[in-house]
Amino acid sequence: MQPQALADPLARATLSSDELAHYREHGWVLARGLLDRATAAATASDVHAVLAARNMADSYLAQSTEYLAGSPIHRLVGSPRLRAIAGQAMEGTAHLYMPFTAVKGPGQGEFTFHQDGQYTPFDGPGVNCWFALVPCTVPNGCLRLVSGTHRNGAVPWRESPQCPGHRTMSEQPTAWDDVVMEAGDCCLFERFTVHGSGPNQTAQPRTAYAVQFHRSDTKAFFEDSWQPLLQRPRFTTGPVAAFTAQAQRGE
Repeated sequence: MQPQALADPLARATLSSDELAHYREHGWVLARGLLDRATAAATASDVHAVLAARNMADSYLAQSTEYLAGSPIHRLVGSPRLRAIAGQAMEGTAHLYMPFTAVKGPGQGEFTFHQDGQYTPFDGPGVNCWFALVPCTVPNGCLRLVSGTHRNGAVPWRESPQCPGHRTMSEQPTAWDDVVMEAGDCCLFERFTVHGSGPNQTAQPRTAYAVQFHRSDTKAFFEDSWQPLLQRPRFTTGPVAAFTAQAQRGE
């Protein structure tokens, strides 16, 4: 018997012409209402269950790539509509690179400015689809994006003193856009777009989930060489029957 297909949680499968133009010009775009409120809430609960199971409930910007088969996260990561939107942004066929939880706990500080490409360099397009699962505001540490930086390619970086194990820009931006989002909104940004997030000054966690994609022809530099990601995935991702116990960090 074939496994039953999961219902697609996204409300649409394309960006509008205005959204696509904004993405090309600024290196990011806010796509409103891709998830309805009930789906966003269920996915937020699922994210917190993942972190609790992985001993990560209080971690700084907790990140885990694991998710249970048939779960709300599984529906989101496996969404054909999301893959179609990512492919539209990259002008080709999209393939899953890495999904991960993105939670900032109460009182936790800013996440310093960086590029996704400062972790694993890409030769070819990549896009991060970052979903707000609760309202993301300036007080609770919303995304900060620096428009136009996707045109600069890779820029110098150093280890982040505020975020152990993470990287930041050698020269910090002095201006950025605070991306205020409602639950269910998705911010798409290119791999070279400089971004970070503010501190969470509220009593509730800022809960989000990121799904990164690459295009069919994209290569990545790891294990000391350029690897075609379609034939040599950087990460093995997929639903699991049960969580492992140890804590985990993604890129």
